[in-house]
Amino acid sequence: MLRKLAPLFLISCTGSGGPPAGALLNELVVCPTNGKALGYCVLESDRISTMQWTAAPRDETSPPPDSHDRPNCYSYAQDSGGQWVRDLSVGFAAFDSPHIQFREGQTNLDIGGGRFDNNSRYVNTCYGVNNAVYDPDARDARHNEAVLGDSSNAAAPSSQNARLYDSVTIFSVLNVIETADARREVISLARRHLKPNGKAYFRIYEGDGSGVHTAAGENGKRYSQTNLKTSAYVSEIAAVFDAELVESEHLIVATPR
Repeated sequence: MLRKLAPLFLISCTGSGGPPAGALLNELVVCPTNGKALGYCVLESDRISTMQWTAAPRDETSPPPDSHDRPNCYSYAQDSGGQWVRDLSVGFAAFDSPHIQFREGQTNLDIGGGRFDNNSRYVNTCYGVNNAVYDPDARDARHNEAVLGDSSNAAAPSSQNARLYDSVTIFSVLNVIETADARREVISLARRHLKPNGKAYFRIYEGDGSGVHTAAGENGKRYSQTNLKTSAYVSEIAAVFDAELVESEHLIVATPR
């Protein structure tokens, strides 16, 4: 079953004039729920892409960390009108949505959450959520088995000892998986480790939206990209869950049947 949810408008950043070229922009990270200032997100001005979450503003004379070694914080892109807007599909902003129903004290399984713990720190501080990252590409086997509660993986059935979570987040993951069968394994993994009354949240990075697959290493891309629209994944998710599309956020909200 598919139902479209109301849109959430993107958050503007530095104004229509865009960022100054060659500068580092230190954006204060503030919890949307309690207004607490957490630190600074340092941004590259040319692309307004994420760099680093720091306790204090970064000195512009300091060399930036390598792009593969920096955690996601916030990311921006230009819309059709040239306005810099926050990308709600990645980084901290991916968790800040009225359609994501976090409750204080709940547990969340973050599938494909990467090797950094910044997102866990963020959702715990802002929402009181205990976040556990499962990522076979970025975490070791012992860590991943502890998170799942057993030795199961996306291709194997879960055991009776499997951990169940109040919610599951799968952000910018399906779009880097080339085949529908492999994506189905990840979707099924989310279902196996979700409590019966929980919700799973799938965010999609649409790339250029062309639907033409880009291989890893092509056009400077680190990962492969399907470049599919969010709506293209709804039928795959709806085969396992009831699915609700929030098109403006590149978000699909899924509930167990």
